[in-house]
Amino acid sequence: MIKLPSHFMGKPIKGSLERVLAQAATGNQPDTDAGKGGAGQPNAQLPAQFVPQDYILVGSNAPNTLPTYIAKEITLKRKNWSDTHYALADNGLFMPTPKIMIDHFMNVKRAAEGTGALCDGSGTPLSPQETSDLWDYLSLADSTYRNSKGVCWTWLDAKFNDENGVWYMETNHRVVVAGNQKELRGQKVHLQPYYQQTGFVTLNFSADGFATEASPHTQYQRGENIYHWRPENDKVAGFVADSGWAYLGCVRNPAVVIDSLGVFACAEGTASQK
Repeated sequence: MIKLPSHFMGKPIKGSLERVLAQAATGNQPDTDAGKGGAGQPNAQLPAQFVPQDYILVGSNAPNTLPTYIAKEITLKRKNWSDTHYALADNGLFMPTPKIMIDHFMNVKRAAEGTGALCDGSGTPLSPQETSDLWDYLSLADSTYRNSKGVCWTWLDAKFNDENGVWYMETNHRVVVAGNQKELRGQKVHLQPYYQQTGFVTLNFSADGFATEASPHTQYQRGENIYHWRPENDKVAGFVADSGWAYLGCVRNPAVVIDSLGVFACAEGTASQK
């Protein structure tokens, strides 16, 4: 089995999204639900601090049918899984589910191959060069990208539980705040059929965003497969592209803090009407 390096050194980006999210570290909490409603109930409007140029349109996140956006680069590094949720919620943002991340990955792949297109949060198409760079970031992340953007390494919003041999996923977490107390609430769903082994898998995915079949290749073939770690009990999911390969892991300890591990911030909704 290929072993994951235990520690990477990454650099946070220097952009508007990073500055916005840095404010979450102040510890100031609103007296509401942090702008995201109850568990799985996002606002219909995008957060006021949403910077369209920092995001890419993924599609509509069923069942809400709201436009869903994902950040171009990873932020909020050096936080554990729960604290990342809280920091995102402070700004009306949320963690990508495996489904959102895989949809984004496949959208970028198709755009880089010329069979699709990408638009930022304002609807402006990405240039061919930016599209190519983004595909490299999500599928290769060689030394060039580690030096400029850091490792492409994000938490995903999925925690796994084995209940008497039946696997469930807790996802769509939202932070609910009442007074001085805040709580992370998610939705428990039964996992759709998925490939229940560890190894290279094809780019065919379940409705939950997990692999459904083994790859015929035993090595990484960019654009044809990724590496997949099957879910483990009480662990959470993450996506990584680094050192010439990409993988979806479901074995991450949610309490861990690593310098290069951050998140692709997500937002849902439409622009406010003035």
